[in-house]
This record gives sequence, structure tokens and C-alpha cells, in this order.
Amino acid sequence: MRCQAPTLAGFGLALALASILASGCDTGETQNGAGQEFRVRNAQFLSTPLPGSKRMDGGMPMHAADGGVSGPPRVSQVLSASLLLAPGQVGKKFNGLCTTNTYTIGVALDDTSAGHWVFPVGTPDPSVGALTWDMVTDFSDAIGPGRHVLYAVAIDEHGVAGEQAMVGFCVRGRVPDNLHACDDANTPPRAVIALTWDTQVDLDLQVIGPNGVVTDSKHPTTGIDDGVIDRDSNAMCNIDGLRAESLVWNKSIPHGKYGIYVNMFSACKLAGVSFKVSVYTAAKNKSGSEELHLWYEQAGQMPAIAENGGAARGLFVGEFKFK
Repeated sequence: MRCQAPTLAGFGLALALASILASGCDTGETQNGAGQEFRVRNAQFLSTPLPGSKRMDGGMPMHAADGGVSGPPRVSQVLSASLLLAPGQVGKKFNGLCTTNTYTIGVALDDTSAGHWVFPVGTPDPSVGALTWDMVTDFSDAIGPGRHVLYAVAIDEHGVAGEQAMVGFCVRGRVPDNLHACDDANTPPRAVIALTWDTQVDLDLQVIGPNGVVTDSKHPTTGIDDGVIDRDSNAMCNIDGLRAESLVWNKSIPHGKYGIYVNMFSACKLAGVSFKVSVYTAAKNKSGSEELHLWYEQAGQMPAIAENGGAARGLFVGEFKFK
């Protein structure tokens, strides 16, 4: 259904918007942003471009430190504990300050957002004479690795938006690349065997090297080179949202034949999982810099009945011979 958004003075507009969000009313566009790769919790999604003017030089709006009411509303601060995100990360917090003539905050994620999110401002911060704002965000694992920009804009009681503030951050790849996607100067690993999957189960990558040793998250080193498993994702159904494990060689180039298995340690009360195994090695691109090159890929599925708590070898996926 649709609801008419009231026009109220003072904090009434923010309270009215909060009421609309809580009631589930649609203010004219998509109610909850279902399917969006960037989501803001307890916020309204509007399938229209983020309002406000852009700064050509990026960063915060001019005179951003002023918390007063002169001129258009302004976002004066955008903060986060870390500006490095994982694909599929949930519960990521951002907060900041805005001028006291702000009633709602609009946010959008560069070209990923098919619209923008809007939510009420928070409480005053008397120490700086400004209003606070905060949001909790979720990122889909479909968001591409690399640099992204978050835009935030202050909107007053009449719907007038100020100048957009910007903060840059980077999303690391699901396949470990030593943050090469964030900085071209970072050298990617020599080789990677990567496992990714699509539901919140405890899946484990198992690799048998030419020495016969099984490498997995419980036995994370190969024993013949610097190969190491990077994480135990969703271990014991403690969901981390990453759904990815990789055997990574950062310094040496592996040699010989490697058998690749996928084991359902626990289905975490789900029906099953679809997965993909990929093998990469470092190779030079057309510009002469190194990046990970995909050589092998195999997809598969496993039902919940395949879970074994690590008591047995997993499903054989295939072999890859490093030369």
C-alpha cells in the first residue's frame, strides 16, 4: 500500500518517517529494497537517484564543521571503524554528524545502488552543536571487489537536499588477492585454490597435495611449501557470511597434481548447498601488471545428508596439475 508522508515541522518529520518505516507503508517506491546489493537496515528505499549536488573534488561539503542552520543542510562527517569490507559483510556500521536543520539522511553506493536509502537523524551532540546519525548496512557478496564510494546527503524538512558527502572504501575479493583489487601495487598470490558457496552452511575445502597430505581448515598447511588455508568460514555454524575458503600460496609456485574435495562439515539445518571451486595463478595482463588468472572451475551441489562433521573425506571435485 501507499501512505502519504506528512509534512511536519521540527523533529516531527523524522518521527513521521520513523513511523512510516515501522508501519511498513510505501512512500511511493520500493518499500524495503529487496534484491539490492547495498542495504540499510530500518531505512526506506526509494528507486530514484540520490538528491543533492555533487562536489567535483569529492570529500565533505564546504564549511562542513559548522553544525548550525545557515544555508542548506549538510552532512559534516562520515565515519566507520574500518574502510575495508568483505563481500557479503553484514552489520557494517557507519555514523556521522550533520547540521541542525537536517531531518533525514539519504545514502547511496556509487553505481551499485538502483536508488537511495533514507532514514531519520539521531540525537543532538551538544559538544559540537550538530545532530548525529548512524546506520547499519549489509552488503551482498555480488558487489564487485575494488574501490567503492558511499554518498551521504542531508535533507531538510521541506525535502531540500544539500551537497553530497563522500567516503571511499574497498571491498576485498572473495578470492584472496593480497588486496590487489584495492591497490594495484599489491602483488597477488602465486596461486589460489578457492571454494565459494551460496548458503550459510559449514563447508570445507580439502586438498590432497603430491605428498599425500590433506590440507583443510583443521590442518591448514600443505607441509611442502607455503600453501595455507586462509580461514574456516561458518565454522561450527557460527555464521560469518563470507562462505569462502581458499588454499593460498603467497610466495612459492606449487608444482604437481592436487586433488580437490568439498566436504559438508555441517548443513546448519539447511537443505543443501551449491558451490564452486576455482583455481588461479598469477599472470601478467595486457598492461604488464600481475593479476590472478582463472585456469580451472567446477561447480557442484551437496544435500544436507552429506554432512559428516569432518569424519570422512568430502566429495571429489577434480584434479589440477600445476606446472
